[in-house]
Amino acid sequence: MISLSRRALIGAAAGTVGTVLPAVSASAEPSGQSLHVPLPVPTGPHRIGAVALRLVDASRRDPWVESIPFRELMVSIWYPAMSRHGELAPYMQPAAAAHYDQGLAQQLPRYAAGVVDYAATPTHARLRAPMLKRRGGHPVVLYSPGGGNARTTGTVLAEQLASHGYLVVTIDHTYESAEVEFPGGRLAVDRRPADSTREASALVRVADTRFVLDALALIDRGTRGAGLRGAFDLERVAMVGYSAGGYAAAETMLVDPRVRAGCNLDGKLLADDDPIILGRAALHGLDRPFLQIGTPGHDSTTDPSWTAMRANARGWHRELCLQGSTHLGLNDLAVTIPFLAKVFGLSAQEVQYALGTIDPARSVAVIRAYVTAFLDQHLRGAEQTLLDQPSPRFPEMVFV
Repeated sequence: MISLSRRALIGAAAGTVGTVLPAVSASAEPSGQSLHVPLPVPTGPHRIGAVALRLVDASRRDPWVESIPFRELMVSIWYPAMSRHGELAPYMQPAAAAHYDQGLAQQLPRYAAGVVDYAATPTHARLRAPMLKRRGGHPVVLYSPGGGNARTTGTVLAEQLASHGYLVVTIDHTYESAEVEFPGGRLAVDRRPADSTREASALVRVADTRFVLDALALIDRGTRGAGLRGAFDLERVAMVGYSAGGYAAAETMLVDPRVRAGCNLDGKLLADDDPIILGRAALHGLDRPFLQIGTPGHDSTTDPSWTAMRANARGWHRELCLQGSTHLGLNDLAVTIPFLAKVFGLSAQEVQYALGTIDPARSVAVIRAYVTAFLDQHLRGAEQTLLDQPSPRFPEMVFV
C-alpha cells in the first residue's frame, strides 16, 4: 500500500516535494492449511495490475468520528498491466480479512471462522505491475460498494473492467464500511450512529468520491511514489455503485460534471425510507447517461425513487432487471456464497434464498457483460446493441 495525503498531493501539484509513505502490502501466498475463494477469471484481453493507496483529506474532519481532524480513505486501483509476473494481490488485507471472517461466522449458518483465508485468497492482479501505457490515459471507473460493505466486495467486477482496458478505483468509505485496513494493520470498523440516515451516508460518499477524483488528478500529474503518472483519462470518468453505492453514484453525478456516466446496481435512490423521501438525483433527474439494473421486485414499478429517476431523466436512461436474482447476487457474494455452501454444507435452498434461482456464475457473467457494454458505449463511444433491446445471449436480462 502507498500512503498519500492531500498536503502531499497539493505540494506535488505545485512543484514542491510531497511526502509519499510506502507501506508493506501482503501478497496472496497460499498457507497450505486454509481454503481460498476461487475468483472467476476476467475475460478481457489485458493482464491486470493493482495498487492500494491511502488518501488523506486534511480539509475536512471525519464525519463519523468527530475526534479525527481529517478524513482518510483506502482505495484500490485496478488497471491493465504489461506483465503477468510478480506477486498476486490478495483479496483482502489480514486484519480486514479476520474481521470479515468473524462477521460471516455470525451471519451464515454452519459457517466456522478460520477455515477460509480471505487474505491468502489471490486475485488475478499483480501487485504494482507496470501499467500498460496508453496515450491520454485509460478511462476511469469509480466503484462504491454497498452499505456496510468493504471495497473488496466489488473485486470481481473491477478485475473484469480492468482486463477490458479500464482503470478502476474501488473506494472504502471509512467508518461506514464494515472493515477498512490501513497501512500497518490498523483497522477501522463501522462507527455510524444508529440514527444516521441514508442521505447522511450518501453525502459522505459524495464528498469522498469527489476528493478521490481530485486526488487522481494530482496523482496523474506526477506525484512521486504511486507510479501512475499519465495513467488516468479524467475526461472519461464513470461511476458504478452497488446498493448504497448506486445511490452515491447518482448523487455524485448530480453535483459533479466530471462523472460522465453512472450505473446503479439495485440501489434505492432514497434519502430515507421511513417515511419515504426521494433522493435529490431522483427528484431532479440526471442529464447524462445512467443505467439501472434491478432484481425481481425492485424496479420503477415498486420503488418510487426509480419511478422518479426514470420520469425526470434528461439524458440517456435504461432500466433492466436480472431475472431470478436477488439483491445479494449483484456483488462478489455471487461468487463467495456458492463456494461457502460447498465448504460448510449449505443447502441448495439456502443458496437460493440468498442469491435467487439464477446460476450464480451466470449472474456474474450477465452483470459483467452489461456493465462493460454500458461503459464501452458511453466512455468509448462504441455503440452497443446489447443496450437497445433484449438479447438471446442473455435472456435473463429483461428491459423494464
